[in-house]
Amino acid sequence: MPEQTKNLKRKTKNDEVVSARAIMEDARGEGTQPGASGAEARTKTAGTAASTPRPGGHGPGPRVGGEQAKDFKGTLKRLLKDLLTHRWLLLLLLVFSFIGGVIGSQGPKYVGDATQVLFEGLVTKNLPEGITSAQLSQYLEANGQGALTNMVGSLDLSHRGVDWSQFYLLIFIVIGIYVTVFFSRWLAALMAQKTIAKFSKSLRERIQNKIFELPLKYLDTHSTGDILSRTTNDVDNIVGNMTQILSELIVSVIMVVSIIVMMFIVAWNLAIIALLSVILSMLILRLIAKHAQPHFNAQWKITGNLNGHIEEYFTGHSIVALFNKKADAISEFEVMNQKLFERTFKAQMWSSLIQPITNLVTNLNYVILASVGAFGVIGGWMTLGAVQSTIMYSRGYSQPLGQIGGMMNQLQSSLASLERVYELLDVENEPTTRVKAELGDHVQGKVDFDHIDFSYEPNQHLIENLSLKVEPGKTIAIVGKTGAGKTTLVNLIMRFYDVTAGDIKVDDLSIYDLARADLRRNVGMVLQQTWLFSGTIRENLLYGVRDGETISDQQFYDIAKATNVDQFVSQLAEGYETKIDDSNSQISEGQRQLLTICRAFMSDPEIIILDEATSSVDTRTEILVQQAMNRLRQNRTAFIIAHRLSTIQNADTILVMDQGNIVEQGSHAELIQTGGFYASLFHSQYSNTSK
Repeated sequence: MPEQTKNLKRKTKNDEVVSARAIMEDARGEGTQPGASGAEARTKTAGTAASTPRPGGHGPGPRVGGEQAKDFKGTLKRLLKDLLTHRWLLLLLLVFSFIGGVIGSQGPKYVGDATQVLFEGLVTKNLPEGITSAQLSQYLEANGQGALTNMVGSLDLSHRGVDWSQFYLLIFIVIGIYVTVFFSRWLAALMAQKTIAKFSKSLRERIQNKIFELPLKYLDTHSTGDILSRTTNDVDNIVGNMTQILSELIVSVIMVVSIIVMMFIVAWNLAIIALLSVILSMLILRLIAKHAQPHFNAQWKITGNLNGHIEEYFTGHSIVALFNKKADAISEFEVMNQKLFERTFKAQMWSSLIQPITNLVTNLNYVILASVGAFGVIGGWMTLGAVQSTIMYSRGYSQPLGQIGGMMNQLQSSLASLERVYELLDVENEPTTRVKAELGDHVQGKVDFDHIDFSYEPNQHLIENLSLKVEPGKTIAIVGKTGAGKTTLVNLIMRFYDVTAGDIKVDDLSIYDLARADLRRNVGMVLQQTWLFSGTIRENLLYGVRDGETISDQQFYDIAKATNVDQFVSQLAEGYETKIDDSNSQISEGQRQLLTICRAFMSDPEIIILDEATSSVDTRTEILVQQAMNRLRQNRTAFIIAHRLSTIQNADTILVMDQGNIVEQGSHAELIQTGGFYASLFHSQYSNTSK
């Protein structure tokens, strides 16, 4: 593979998947619908049919009705399981969070001790030396201040005035505590960010890999906008929220637990009051979360549907304008946008109650603690420092508790998005093949359909007991009415879908014993839809070259000239280095079709499939392309699906299909002489042409 095309290949893998969807456009036009293959492949019983896709395959899918509650706990457990793959980062996160939480909880205690030192110093500085607590109590009672007896009874009278050395020591300890908390929380935040960065990288890789493992049935029955929403909006929502949640939630939980423990150590009676407020706050949070979660689930579901709607109507903007459906498109958008507004408003309304209610409970708790503490100091069964520490603790745990409450909003939104991503990751992959054979480097191109059956939906057979032998180097043309199964037949060769019974062989090897990559590497396919990728014309053409192989400049130009690509590319200012993309206006639709034909032949396939490959070219170009394909098809097995019968008159065999069966078979001359359906179709086309 030339080096210049490697970046293009990596960049356009997603476009390949989107291109694969287009392969079934004709099949959907035939009135068929994608069905199950999966585990039921090559058996008589097909799987449960998927929902009917919207016309064109790009619709936003089913609209949201009543959204059922999602598995909040199950998704959370699965998230934790995924995060545990980065256990060393999580361990460091827990260690730094534990250090910050536990050490940080010591701060108020030492602040209270420092306050008590100052209080005792101020009270005792004017007392005579050697006075005892009993003497001081007698003095207070004698002077009518007996109410203070219990309070001063708890003071330390071993010294007079403020013990400044002890006070400064306590202040330095407090400073050291908060500096340590700063660094530990900073390191914890770094570990959280790195953990989520690795998780998001892994999640995107899993999604990317999953896209290429999805069966074509799934891509055909799900809105492109919804799939893109899951892979972009939902992932961004998860990453943005989880980074903050992981860095703050663990620290906040450890802080709350540590503070409650310290409160019981400092003043157990006040700690009971504080603990009751914590329990009350958690019950309120749980109640709010229960009501908010369904609205978050519906919000992200509708967001995906809205993206699908926008993608559908932006892609088909010209069709909307052509049929004057602008008002309908706007009306449908407004309905969906209103539903999104209502769900978002309700979700935010419920979640916005968390912070105010948490603050209300915290403030009530503060008032109760201050009142009870004041009576305790006056009654002598509690020191002023202990009361101050407890109040600081109550204010201290209110912040992390409020953060926990606030993060419940983000957690619910993240889990709602994560459920949608997991739903995509849980879709059953395209069934894998147990490789038993290889085609090798010298493929003859013999194709054998051995009594095959196929249906998109159970009990609605499209192809029944079809058998066909195609010798190497022969050209097989397939014609028939819309819905006859023409495109379906060639898609079965490519294994975009698997037969429900029978077998398909290439060079006497069952394609179900071959790796899909091995099979498709030897088959070239040109679709009616012209899919081009962002890059130069040269890169687009070389995209078809097989991995690990190269093509000489002479071969490149020979194929370009043979397919009449060189004729119009040479007239462009930058020639083959001209930048194009799928919506490029420098080249016409017919020229784009020529590029896709040229690209297919660049791979030098042994089997070529042309599905209405000349539908977008004019009559003169069609003749040139036909001549080119006649030369390029030499020594290759070719399948040509065509409505223009003028392009298949030189085919070795023409198959006329109707309702999945071959009703006529022979050369052009033989079928004309027979006077059947083919002859009737041929004469009708030429009659129309002559008029």
